Amino acid sequence: MSAGNENGLTVLVDRLRRDRRRDPYAGRQAYSQATREVADRCARLIDASEAAVAVPVLRKAVDRMTTALMYMDSSSGSSATTSPI
Repeated sequence: MSAGNENGLTVLVDRLRRDRRRDPYAGRQAYSQATREVADRCARLIDASEAAVAVPVLRKAVDRMTTALMYMDSSSGSSATTSPI
């Protein structure tokens, strides 16, 4: 993978960071588009036998998405609180 492509992937993953002060509904389409693009690029890396490059990027992406979902989720959480798991 070239340095330019790797840098572009890093920029995409950086777009997955959300500001919790922001309206949870603002920018959802752009966020969704960025997540799909990260997934597509990482899938291409894995297909090209460059999983060693994709794995750390995917870890960072999952961490950022998990954090972002905490602020974008508007559910009441009632089903999560009643689940025994």
